[in-house]
Amino acid sequence: MIKKLPIIDAPIGLGRMAGSLIGMGGASCDMFRQALHRYVAPSRIYLANSGTTCLYLILKALAKRSPRKEVILPAYTAGNVVVAVRQAGLRPVLCGIKFSDFNMDAEEALKAVCGDTLAVVAVHMFGVGMSDIGQLAERLPQDVFLIEDCAQSMGTSVGGKLTGSFGDASFFSFNRGKNLPLGGGGCIATEDEELAGWIEEESRQLKPQSLLSEFAMFFKSSLVSLALNPYIYGMGYVLIAPFKSDKPVRRFAVRTMGKFTASCGLSLIEIAEGLLSARQMNAIFLADILKDLKSVTLPATGKDSRTVFNRMPILFKDGQTVEKVRKALRRAGIESSRMYFQPLHHMFNLGYMHDEFPNACYFAERVLTLPIHPSVTEEDLLKMADVIINEAA
Repeated sequence: MIKKLPIIDAPIGLGRMAGSLIGMGGASCDMFRQALHRYVAPSRIYLANSGTTCLYLILKALAKRSPRKEVILPAYTAGNVVVAVRQAGLRPVLCGIKFSDFNMDAEEALKAVCGDTLAVVAVHMFGVGMSDIGQLAERLPQDVFLIEDCAQSMGTSVGGKLTGSFGDASFFSFNRGKNLPLGGGGCIATEDEELAGWIEEESRQLKPQSLLSEFAMFFKSSLVSLALNPYIYGMGYVLIAPFKSDKPVRRFAVRTMGKFTASCGLSLIEIAEGLLSARQMNAIFLADILKDLKSVTLPATGKDSRTVFNRMPILFKDGQTVEKVRKALRRAGIESSRMYFQPLHHMFNLGYMHDEFPNACYFAERVLTLPIHPSVTEEDLLKMADVIINEAA
């Protein structure tokens, strides 16, 4: 099939990118920071070149003021989180995940807390809000910091509160495929004035983007936008596929957000509510069709919460069905993704036995994520549902 629906989209488009390049200026970053308050609840916001850099800056700020060395993470999440922890000179400690909402198990996280725990990083995976984030925040010792990883969850709320407003600090990503996809960049948010001062001190040391890197970002973003057209993507998939990687970076650049990225952010945030709502409604539509299928598990979402899915995760009870469905979707012209093929203790040597964290191991073997971005049509969703029902029934 020539046409192929990508797992991510590029809603900013070439026209908006060209306008952002022309309109970028000295005030772009400050203006974007102010605009983010619509979707990022905490009042202090700091920009950087990636979500990974944002986590690193938070941890560096905390580590300079505490001798503690351990950071608790869910056993199933992006490997870049471990890289950021290590680059900050700290030690990752893992805890289990829940099958209800596919997120960190708060009880397991609390059991992992000890006298050397500096922080807990609560990840809102796939855009699904961690259901017990409020209880975790209340029960953590006062000298242990709670950091929310909102890289995939912009627009999501839990119990009426936006993700990012439960912890001492939070961070968001604007990389390709995220809920506000700018091709790069991220932000830190906090309400804690003392912590904000520490983060601001770290942020002042960031290297700025050069003019050459700004133009390089424009051309790279333009190429990605073209490549994600379903017809171009389908024809070029054989050439594009080798460049895809699920492996975490080993080192990452620590820089400010570029003015071009901030200018793109100002342009895209004007239509952000429509983009977020489309993700939410696409996921609701698909979940409503699949909810009675006994061979799969869907993440639970609270009735008083808003879930802006980054991707739609489907957990198959039979591990062999995952590849069958993925291949059938590919034949139908729809790209799906296994996301992370391994739990963190299989990606990295963290001192754990291979069979520890059984929920995370089970999850990594059986999860498949589907595109639900704004470019997905009702026809696409019906096609996905048909493939899954036929292959997994």
